Amino acid sequence: MRFRWALVLFVVLAALALSSCERLNPEQDTTGLVPLQGVPLEYGNLVSVTMAAEYPGWAQLWFQDSAGTIRMVRMHWISKKMAEQIMTIPRTAAAAGGN
Repeated sequence: MRFRWALVLFVVLAALALSSCERLNPEQDTTGLVPLQGVPLEYGNLVSVTMAAEYPGWAQLWFQDSAGTIRMVRMHWISKKMAEQIMTIPRTAAAAGGN
């Protein structure tokens, strides 16, 4: 009788454990990406690399050119591809003035 209850308890715990599991590497949508062949020199110097836990496999590369323009390139480092769209933040005299 105890063996039967232990078996039932084991099956219930195993079912609970399996149903609450999350995939460690969920499939990533790589549409809109191009093969990484290099970042153009006109983007300037790499100033920072950021990553967010909400987007596993992605990194944001931040560049600044000689005019102060900032560009952010999103890269999917698992597939070695980068997003086609680049975020560009131009610097203007009004923006540099502060308030």
